Amino acid sequence: MKAGDSNDLFAMNKAHFSAVYTRKHFYDDDYDDAYDYMHGQKQLTFLGTHSVKSSASVGNHAGIVIMVSPDSKYYGDRKNFFTSGFGGKVHFATIGGGPDNTGSWSGILLSHVNRPDDIDLSNKNGMQNLHVSDEEKIDKLFALNQHYMNIPNEKKAAYRFVPSLSFYDYNSNSYSHGLLKAAGIPAPQNPTGGTGIYPGWERPLPGPYFGVKE
Repeated sequence: MKAGDSNDLFAMNKAHFSAVYTRKHFYDDDYDDAYDYMHGQKQLTFLGTHSVKSSASVGNHAGIVIMVSPDSKYYGDRKNFFTSGFGGKVHFATIGGGPDNTGSWSGILLSHVNRPDDIDLSNKNGMQNLHVSDEEKIDKLFALNQHYMNIPNEKKAAYRFVPSLSFYDYNSNSYSHGLLKAAGIPAPQNPTGGTGIYPGWERPLPGPYFGVKE
């Protein structure tokens, strides 16, 4: 009820999927799940947040999640999209940033698509609808992300788990916020709507890293 009242589409999907799973577990019938996980849209874009699961660090991470329906042009794109947990009815992609493998506290800020930690939707604390469903803006997200991926490592941003205002360094939250900003997509001031701490969100990665002048 609360998910529907707030138009929290991701929460609505999870609640429905849980109900269908429970029904099929206890009832042996021919129930046909006709629920519209995409709510009539071809693409849905969310800001996905979850707690970092690492023995070396604790914190919170925000990434961009794009869900697509079978009639979306992205649906057959196996390079960028994986099957979701919603009964296999939708596909999704995740875009975000993270450190290189030299350590979790400092190093180079890398971009990524479908990082394993982000694919686990059960690891999410919440999803915020970014109200982006048109292909043009989603194409732009992929293009800007690819631009950063193509930058030589020595020219990529410096990564620090908790960015310091006295240094030019950023983290995964900086990356997601900067990517949304470069794509012209309004981003929430706080990924959790005022609850929780997402270090680096207030320090978005500058547009020139994505090939966008500021």
